[in-house]
Amino acid sequence: MKLRSIFVVVGLLLTSQLTHAEESATESAIINTNELAPQVLESYITTKTYTKVVIDDSYGKLLYESQVVTYQPQQLNKFYKKKICDNVYWFNCSYNLSNLQEYTNVDLDSESGLFTANVESIVGYKVNYTTQDLDNTARNVSGAVLIPSSNKPLKGMVLFYHYTVLNNRNVPSSFGKDETKLSPLMAASLASAGYVVVMPDYIGQGDDESAIHPYILYPQVNALSGIYMLKLIAQLKSDIRYQLVNQKVPVYISGYSEGGAYALWAAKILQDNPRYLTNYGFNLSKAIPISGAYNLSNATFRFLTEESELALTEAPYFVQDKRVANFMRPALVADVMNAYTKYNLQLDASSGLVKEFYACKACDGESGFSNLSEVFSSSKPEFVKYKTLYSSSQVTNYGESNDSVLPLANPDVLSSRGFYQQLISADIYNWKSNVPVDFLTLEHDSVVPRLNSETAYYAMAKQGSSKLNITMVPNQNFKASGYIPFTDINIDHGSGIPFMFLFLRKSIMDGVN
Repeated sequence: MKLRSIFVVVGLLLTSQLTHAEESATESAIINTNELAPQVLESYITTKTYTKVVIDDSYGKLLYESQVVTYQPQQLNKFYKKKICDNVYWFNCSYNLSNLQEYTNVDLDSESGLFTANVESIVGYKVNYTTQDLDNTARNVSGAVLIPSSNKPLKGMVLFYHYTVLNNRNVPSSFGKDETKLSPLMAASLASAGYVVVMPDYIGQGDDESAIHPYILYPQVNALSGIYMLKLIAQLKSDIRYQLVNQKVPVYISGYSEGGAYALWAAKILQDNPRYLTNYGFNLSKAIPISGAYNLSNATFRFLTEESELALTEAPYFVQDKRVANFMRPALVADVMNAYTKYNLQLDASSGLVKEFYACKACDGESGFSNLSEVFSSSKPEFVKYKTLYSSSQVTNYGESNDSVLPLANPDVLSSRGFYQQLISADIYNWKSNVPVDFLTLEHDSVVPRLNSETAYYAMAKQGSSKLNITMVPNQNFKASGYIPFTDINIDHGSGIPFMFLFLRKSIMDGVN
């Protein structure tokens, strides 16, 4: 009991104001004491002209639907508590639960801690539908829909974009068969509160395995794959009753990591196409992107290619664990170059990477891969793929003493004007939003530095966005199982997912500030 009390005291959140960049940014609080100065943020910000992305109403046709699963309240409450306490010591389990109740108002010790009283169960549907491909043709893709069964009107709809997966089957429509179990996590954290949740698998993932996923450099097309799901719900189930706001269904948009950038893009695209929402009876209420790479051309690219002796754990990147960053980077860079060489150069993955890395000469002998294309196309577990790509990277100058990914990518491609222009085209951090945006990020993130959220918040405030909020969650307030047996560590980008989802839940349920 004494240990628990000490941890709760240590775990108190500190709140302070970020910057007075513009008075238009209201209710703007950061849970953090290491704020970057405005002049530092300015050095990572450039202006950009956005070409309007048009929503084509011919897409979003429901091709197939199947009821896959029905989640029960007691089942999901136990599942979520286990995720929060998975393999951590009992006192850290109590620490996690206490802090989550303090900061998100969710009591996981209660059997009804997650579920709104009127929600009796949640039904999960797999859907196949049409979306817009990069060449502006129709493509059949898959996704997941969670619909609460309730005796009262539902509170609205949440469009959620998932994080990066290397195994194309680890997607929302796997309904718990995926390694991170995204759909039951969403069912427990959001649908349980009375919201319909829609989640695209993306082009090149889920049932659409024949295509290469247009990874992160092509956020517009991935954002559209979620937007076109909104109109599916009436086709799927026409008798849903909602609590209307101004005679419209409230829509909230969120996403994590890779999906965080798509969520912010979706918020802009929908604001640029207001008739689409009106025609289907929707109202965009709020965007809550989580730990996304919004600033690819400056913050993220410099983070990945930094050649100086700058300590990644210090400002401006604030990495939680340099070892995690070093381990993850080869896979992420290979994923980026695989997509870029396919869609911009019409070449295979070998063209974007150095030969030694692509050849996978130092791969684990048990993996069975002869090159990196085989790694991407396989259904091996995520950790095996990350480990294989990391092992392969060690034949270059990349490693523990060199965090820059420059030795992994073909320098002619990486330094080309075309590649940098593609980075710029993916940026979504410097524009004016007319709906509330709540950025959620970890204070220390080893994969996607919080600098993305900070620059987006600061730049969008200067653009005149009226209602912005940024919340940085201190990692030390929540614990996960360590890589070394019998150790618990602060949460990080991957292990923080179930924790951040409850901050997302609170942001949605708090409504518009």
